[in-house]
Amino acid sequence: MTSRRSAFRSIVGNSEMHRRIIGLFATRGGIVGLNFASLLIVAALMEPTEFGEFVFLWSAAQLLSAFAGLGSVNYLMREGSARQGDPGRGVSRQEAVRIALVFPALMLVGCAAVLSAIALSFDDILVFANIGPIDILCVCAAAGALIALSHSATPLRLNEWQTSSMIVRDAGPQSIILLVVAADYVFDTLTPATVLLAFAIIGSLVATVAI
Repeated sequence: MTSRRSAFRSIVGNSEMHRRIIGLFATRGGIVGLNFASLLIVAALMEPTEFGEFVFLWSAAQLLSAFAGLGSVNYLMREGSARQGDPGRGVSRQEAVRIALVFPALMLVGCAAVLSAIALSFDDILVFANIGPIDILCVCAAAGALIALSHSATPLRLNEWQTSSMIVRDAGPQSIILLVVAADYVFDTLTPATVLLAFAIIGSLVATVAI
């Protein structure tokens, strides 16, 4: 009992830990506020019909990223932590690449093929009325970029750069979308699907730099 009380007192009295916790909460709150504000700005810059289509496609990309990711982000985080403690444990770099990128890419290719076939065969169904194979490919590409951004935050977390990790993983996607939509507002050349394609390209580059 005494040892537990001592441990509790050491935690409560640790001002450095207090600062880190407060900093993480402040960062999380700032990211939530930034994402909310960027969504409002995107809605203001797009026409109502375009924004509705964009939200549908963006939601589909997020759903596919969760499906194709197969929990690999948490798995590699756990394996990376184990490898830091003991180099003989965890997964190798080659295995990590396969788990983080190759397997999700294969899953997304399969999803794109199946959904494109459905869209072409049942184009009279409401959900596929205005969506073709090109739109589906853009959604799958955006889903791949979302997975890559999530994985790019893992090395930052392992190196205890929690703030940078949250910025890349949580604020990065919405910030890139805002950047693309703002540029399209000036040049007026993109559709909701090609906004996702532009996000996929920029997001992949950001993930590569972050890693």
